[in-house]
Amino acid sequence: MWTTLRSYATLGTSNRAGLGRWVMADAVENHRARVLVVDEEAVGRLAMKLLEQAGFECDYCPTGETALTTLAHTNADVVVSGVQIPGHNGTPGIDGTELLSRLQARRPDIPVIMIGDPSVSAAVAAMRHGAFDYVTKPLGGDELTATVTRAIEMARLRRENRRLQQRSSPKATIANNSWR
Repeated sequence: MWTTLRSYATLGTSNRAGLGRWVMADAVENHRARVLVVDEEAVGRLAMKLLEQAGFECDYCPTGETALTTLAHTNADVVVSGVQIPGHNGTPGIDGTELLSRLQARRPDIPVIMIGDPSVSAAVAAMRHGAFDYVTKPLGGDELTATVTRAIEMARLRRENRRLQQRSSPKATIANNSWR
């Protein structure tokens, strides 16, 4: 059974590995979550299809270069990127690890989920470079959707934490009480 929450988030049970846990997303500041998918066309289109079926709004970029350009002009709540990304017209370009590093430097608030072959060394390398998580191919809708949902919730909690820390800092308390 699936239920829609606040126009995008899905709620349901995931019985992977017999855990029977709940997979749930909370709204991200009352808007439909936007996911930027960066990978070779076949994998990228499949990821977009799975995420759109789950209610996410998706954009697609075929290369790391176009992803950086797109993120300079638009916003995304999560980036889903392949480890091996083709360059423009098949030429070598920014691979997934380089894209991850550049996004960490420019936009550390956006979680990046890496997609790749089932390789422990690739997953460990992605996580060491700051990936939120690593999803293996072939893509499964439940795993990808649950991972994106967790990334969005984590980003929301980090924003809320920063907001509360700013509100409770001594400077903010003095500034807020200066009118008394």
